[in-house]
Amino acid sequence: MRPTVWDVSATTIKPCHTTTQDFFVVAKGMMERIEKRWLALNQSIFVVAMILNPYECLERFGDMAGLNAFNLNTEVVALYRRIRSRPRPTPRPEGENERAEKAVSVAFMHYLGGTGDFLSWKEHKASFQELHPDEPSLMWAQMKTCKGVSELANFAMLLLDLVVNQASNERSFSDLKIKKTVLRNRLGTKKLEKMSKVGASIRTENLAAGIPRYADAVEGGDDEDDARPSKAEEEDTDNDLDSDTGDDTASPAAAATKAKAPPKLFPRSLKLLFGGVVKKPVGRPRRGQFTWEVLMMELLAAEESDEDPDDGALSGSGDEFEP
Repeated sequence: MRPTVWDVSATTIKPCHTTTQDFFVVAKGMMERIEKRWLALNQSIFVVAMILNPYECLERFGDMAGLNAFNLNTEVVALYRRIRSRPRPTPRPEGENERAEKAVSVAFMHYLGGTGDFLSWKEHKASFQELHPDEPSLMWAQMKTCKGVSELANFAMLLLDLVVNQASNERSFSDLKIKKTVLRNRLGTKKLEKMSKVGASIRTENLAAGIPRYADAVEGGDDEDDARPSKAEEEDTDNDLDSDTGDDTASPAAAATKAKAPPKLFPRSLKLLFGGVVKKPVGRPRRGQFTWEVLMMELLAAEESDEDPDDGALSGSGDEFEP
């Protein structure tokens, strides 16, 4: 008798048995994939944002991380300089950048040491966290009233409010596609970077001032003259289009006289950052025990609620939680 499909399947398919060694192999492979993606990220933003979380600070990092007040202060000031270096339509006053960086550096040292304006925070941290467990920005919002901490408070609130996604990158690619055309093929990367930052700064200021976007104005039925978008970005492009010659190269003499930069703290692997002895380890929540009684109680609660039944289940049939 010729074997059927079911006979062949019964002889070829074997049950899958997993051992403890298999779990270790899978865990090692997953860690390698996570480390590979972590290496491609802008690590300083994530680490500084975690440190500026007043509920965490340095308690989540292990003793292998090699973090101290001095190398972290260098990274915070460098990141602050990068974010603040975005060009604006109106120039800043003379010496404002140096004054702001110095204020951020001093305030960050007080924040790590729990001194100065942060002295009372160490005493009331537990009670404040109990009342507001998921809102660390409230502490920085209060610190904005302190004169010496206002710059660091605004910077911390900016980092804590960041949403990690790729929408901004996709928007930047579309914006560069419009700027870098066949007629503008002489534009260098430095010029394109400046144009993109100026345009983003203009959009941010317009949004903060309550100026509607063109699409919103058209849908709202406003006047066409009031809904006209800003042309500052295009004027900046036309003024400096002919003067751009591409990337700038520093002379060897200037490079030799330049002060030696401190060693970079990042990139750094997750194993180094969170390995070793951790002062405040991450606790694992216990798995809930599901029994027949618990499932029946969930069924009764679902019958009383207004939730839609699962696929293939009829309302009131009791098929949602069939074992």
